[in-house]
Amino acid sequence: MAGTAVIDAPAGEVSMVAVDDPSTLRQNSSIDGANAPASDTARIHIASGARIGVAGLEDVQVSAARNAVAVELRGDELKDTPINRQGPLRAQTVYVDINQALANANSGKSTLIAKDSLESYQGNIGRTVAERSTKGGSVSILSQGEAILESGAVIDLSGGSVQYTPANVKTTLLSAGGVLVDVANASAETRYDGISTRYVKDYGRWNVSEVVDLGQSFRYDPGYVEGKDAGALNVIGMKAVVMQAGVQGRTTVGELQHNAGLAPAGARLTLGSNAVTDGTFQDFKLNQRVEVSSIGALLPAGFKFGDALPQALKDTLSVNPALMGQNKVANLEIFTNQAAEVREA
Repeated sequence: MAGTAVIDAPAGEVSMVAVDDPSTLRQNSSIDGANAPASDTARIHIASGARIGVAGLEDVQVSAARNAVAVELRGDELKDTPINRQGPLRAQTVYVDINQALANANSGKSTLIAKDSLESYQGNIGRTVAERSTKGGSVSILSQGEAILESGAVIDLSGGSVQYTPANVKTTLLSAGGVLVDVANASAETRYDGISTRYVKDYGRWNVSEVVDLGQSFRYDPGYVEGKDAGALNVIGMKAVVMQAGVQGRTTVGELQHNAGLAPAGARLTLGSNAVTDGTFQDFKLNQRVEVSSIGALLPAGFKFGDALPQALKDTLSVNPALMGQNKVANLEIFTNQAAEVREA
């Protein structure tokens, strides 16, 4: 990939594969198999100045009103709250701000509606292609021989964001001893007397009752940003890996996420692979010694396509700690058939 080349695939999947015989892909004799032979000729070379972008889209606008979801309170929804399971809330339909309720659940707070039910309702919300493209994508560099990512090349795995715009949001207020609570913030540990805007008038003399509904409750939501997860980069070079490119992994922490003590997942870099086994041998697809150090060998000045790698770079994969940090790589995984040493952190 030449120094002026750009691949721009928002939230996409980019895969580069180099093998001696493409017909053997997905076979044990190729890069996918355990103990497969390394190639002396296969190479992926990403030059300085090249850029691969799979960052998620940012500031995709969605009305905050979309978060109001109608939920019928049945056994599954109330399974975590025995004191309400057979009470006045059962079989009632409520409107829940699903993002707020899940933020509470994910932060460890008790929620009236079970967390897995909330996740199921959230998963059923319709989303546009743009909104589904807000998470960072994935890049795979897989070589049966060498994988060279030069300094000055950039892999952008950044997470995007959704901008919830201001709206009047349907909600349901519950009553507990005269205290009103938004159902999104209701606790499984509190027994509720019912819906505050709905009551039953009993005409006992005629054995008749009437449900009186005072109307739908709303609250104004001024809008907020919700950050999405960054993506992942996997690099395999069965003969040698040179990983000197920069990785961008920006993420945004929105207001609800901050208040709940949560943050989108950062960018992940995986060197090598989880063990591929044939029953007798575990192959991690990386055959170099690995050192996490800022003083490792560098590509020589003027290194070009087709030039032979110096032996020091063939023997040892140096991972510069500067690759990691805020807005860079947040999670580093190293799998190798040789030794690995952390000299700097």
